Amino acid sequence: MLPIAIAYSVTEAHIVVSMLASYGIKAQALDLHTVNTHPGLMFAVGGIRIRVATPDAEVAHELVW
Repeated sequence: MLPIAIAYSVTEAHIVVSMLASYGIKAQALDLHTVNTHPGLMFAVGGIRIRVATPDAEVAHELVW
């Protein structure tokens, strides 16, 4: 699994993961529950990291950026 993006809101993370899923790419949002429970920790944990499987990383990165 490779990180392809960092989201700085729970909503943004859900949108990115859902958009990737619509293209058939399974994505994970790391630290989503931590930030959702304690929003003040957003910057302490470095944002919500979005990661995908290595074979999908290049396509996912292009879709997000």
